Amino acid sequence: MEKWFLRVGSIVIASLTLSYVPAHVWDRLFATGFLATIYTVIGIMFPLGLNQIISFSFAEVERDAFVNRYRGDLDKIRNIFVCLFAVSTIVFLLQYFVDCAVQWRFVRFDLRCLYLAFMAFCLIYYIRNFIALAKLKNEIEDKIREAKKTRMPLPA
Repeated sequence: MEKWFLRVGSIVIASLTLSYVPAHVWDRLFATGFLATIYTVIGIMFPLGLNQIISFSFAEVERDAFVNRYRGDLDKIRNIFVCLFAVSTIVFLLQYFVDCAVQWRFVRFDLRCLYLAFMAFCLIYYIRNFIALAKLKNEIEDKIREAKKTRMPLPA
């Protein structure tokens, strides 16, 4: 839970920082459909990530504790993938209807920057988890191979 507070805080800080980029840059960026492109990439990465999670097989793993631990981790990642995709869909739709820029004293906040920071976070999160899932799959396969090697009799 702490990690998510840090992540949300990072998104807010990034959006506050991005709010200081001149408005004409954002107008041009959003006019070109930049956020739509990012959402499209997220839309492609989402089913690929779910497919990678679903393709895990623990059929040859004998230790129940190992299977339960990693199944739980995979379920958690799957749920986060679904939630992030759902929220990114809402954010993508909101950008067409809700546009707000606020300045109070020296603090400036543009909602489009929050949209962009959140979408960038989703991309980074998916990429990071793709790498972690590939590493986990290799680790499990290595452990299965090692277990099979120790059970096989030595050739004559």
